Amino acid sequence: MGRKGDRPAKEPLARDLYAQGKTLDEIAGLLDISRQALSSWKAESQRPGEEWDDWELSRRQRRGVVERLRSMLDEQLEYLQGLRPDERSSPLWDSVAKLMSVLEKFDRVEKAQRAAEAVTAEVRRAAPGLSEEAVELIRRKILGVAE
Repeated sequence: MGRKGDRPAKEPLARDLYAQGKTLDEIAGLLDISRQALSSWKAESQRPGEEWDDWELSRRQRRGVVERLRSMLDEQLEYLQGLRPDERSSPLWDSVAKLMSVLEKFDRVEKAQRAAEAVTAEVRRAAPGLSEEAVELIRRKILGVAE
């Protein structure tokens, strides 16, 4: 299990994984943290009087953007299909192409994150003595965000 003092490094990662749709059990396994610790961190992020904690808000926000983009793309495609070929203008095709490009970027980022998570888990398994900072540096390099 994780060590005392890991929270500052692991909590942002855990929250990001949760926003991506991972369960607390999956995150616990990936980050070597107890599910109870994750539940506690998640519960502590809820502000008094708010319906959702910060982790849940991040998840909903992330899902909301992708779902809205997919919905917009579907609407544009349906609209274009209803037009005669001579009514399908370049600006309409351009808007569809831009939506598709944004969705492709989301897909690429998610694939890269899944690959980085798999490599991170493998690095932890293969080199259990590696510091969390070293593991995080490897993950960031895989994602292309290393400094």
